[in-house]
Amino acid sequence: EPMKTWDGQGHPPSLDPEGIRRIDDSLLALSDEYGPTIDVVDRSGMILDSIKVPEYFRLTDHLSPPRTRGTFPNRGMEGLAVARNGRILIAAMQGPLVQDGRIEKNKCLGTATRWFVFDRQSAQAQEWVYRLDDESTGVSEVLAVDDHRFLVLERDSKAGLEAKIKKIYLADASSASDVANIPSLGDGLPAGTNALTKRLLIDLMHPEYGLSGKSTPEKPEGLAWGPTYPDGSRLLVVCFDNDFDPSRESIIAAFRIDSL
Repeated sequence: EPMKTWDGQGHPPSLDPEGIRRIDDSLLALSDEYGPTIDVVDRSGMILDSIKVPEYFRLTDHLSPPRTRGTFPNRGMEGLAVARNGRILIAAMQGPLVQDGRIEKNKCLGTATRWFVFDRQSAQAQEWVYRLDDESTGVSEVLAVDDHRFLVLERDSKAGLEAKIKKIYLADASSASDVANIPSLGDGLPAGTNALTKRLLIDLMHPEYGLSGKSTPEKPEGLAWGPTYPDGSRLLVVCFDNDFDPSRESIIAAFRIDSL
């Protein structure tokens, strides 16, 4: 669509809301990967507030010149988390911004992905870096554990025997640096700058889960907390996207997490 069809908040003509989180009993947060945008909506779906995302995050094909900076198509704000009782919104990019990677064979490659972190109370923003396992993966979802720890769903885009990485990491932002003033991460993080740390929590392709081998689904896409049990353990729900293909199963897997 031509740029003139976009609204003043950077919304494209249609939305692809990849992330949705409950802020409180009356409000939800939505992230869209083709703006990218972050909106606060009420329970009827009415947009009440649009979080200003920096221009250098805008979809690159709608910038002039194109593909020199911004979000590469289909690699935008895929994951969304809410922390501090709805005060903090954390939007995770699926892949690197163009200025943080490189374009080869119509793909934007790299391992440094930015998380846009917005404080709704102070209206202040910062950015953290999450390092992908390798250039074949992307972030599909992020879920808050507490104010500084997050579950991250990282996967490749292969199914069946070609699939290699479908993992859930526990990431920690305690020592993560604000990289908002660093224009490019293509040459790596500057000295003294820290990315989020991460450790493997669940390998979804472990044989005991029945999601490996020829039956490996391509798209684990969503994470949500279920109830907390009397012993303090929690239910983690993982959903798999079938891309509206009726020949593919829509899978919902549940894990009991003893401690984090």
